[in-house]
Amino acid sequence: MGKTVAQKHPHLSLNFPRPRPPDRLQPGICVALVISGAMMCGWRATRPADLDDHTSSRNQFVYRILTSMSDAEIPLQGGRTTAAVMRVGQTVRRPPRLTAEFVHVLLEHLAAVGFDGAPRFLGTDDKGRDILSYIEGEVPADLGWHNDEVLVAAAQLIRKFHDATVGLLGHQTGTPRRLEVVCHNDLSPCNFVFRAGLPMALIDFDTAAPGTRLMDLGYAAWLWLDLGNPDIAPASASQEQRRRLQLFIAAYADEISVSSIKEAMVYRQDLVAAEGEYTARTAMAQWARHCRNWTVENL
Repeated sequence: MGKTVAQKHPHLSLNFPRPRPPDRLQPGICVALVISGAMMCGWRATRPADLDDHTSSRNQFVYRILTSMSDAEIPLQGGRTTAAVMRVGQTVRRPPRLTAEFVHVLLEHLAAVGFDGAPRFLGTDDKGRDILSYIEGEVPADLGWHNDEVLVAAAQLIRKFHDATVGLLGHQTGTPRRLEVVCHNDLSPCNFVFRAGLPMALIDFDTAAPGTRLMDLGYAAWLWLDLGNPDIAPASASQEQRRRLQLFIAAYADEISVSSIKEAMVYRQDLVAAEGEYTARTAMAQWARHCRNWTVENL
């Protein structure tokens, strides 16, 4: 995760840094609304009984790691790294967030069902930080152009992640039917680890919460295609972006329509714009509004 990936396109320069919603240091307002809504519906995170043995084994494994590894802490580079996140040996140390309990349960569940596209939760250290397995690879530093192969791989990985979470929600008591899966809620390319030029794993689950496939996929499509990027030549962008969006959707599931994804994108764009305005992050609000207008007019 210490390197960055730069994607190039003849009509695109990467000199226009887009603000990254939501804020990494705390769940953004738009994600907080999703999380609080799930809680109001009676949902809460509980650890399935069949994870107990897995957790015990994990803790023994962590003990062996911590007694043998170097204590040297190296700040993580690349991507848009959360402050105070450190690499220690083959682990990552992260300060706990408000949703830490749920993230622990989620990562344990993903490990138990064999999903290998996420870090493993290994416990906490003597400073109270989460210990996660370190995933080798490269992380993009910003949004940008991605070729068809990369878009397909990203959408397929998102589908595998969503499918892997269905069993966890099925275990929870009081889960409303409309909460289909666990949403990552920040499926930006900046939260994917690349190997050999393709996205292979997801990171940064701080804003994960129960939700719908469309809400997560719509947000992902917006950022993976970098919709509304003013650096793309306007005369040719619309048709090409529609083609790329259809490719992205088809790689996830054939039955999803462009109109439904568009609706989800506009909804998330509105939330991000509102968050930017509420928190006085003018650049983020302007960017989200620009993206919304482009989406409505061109898709």
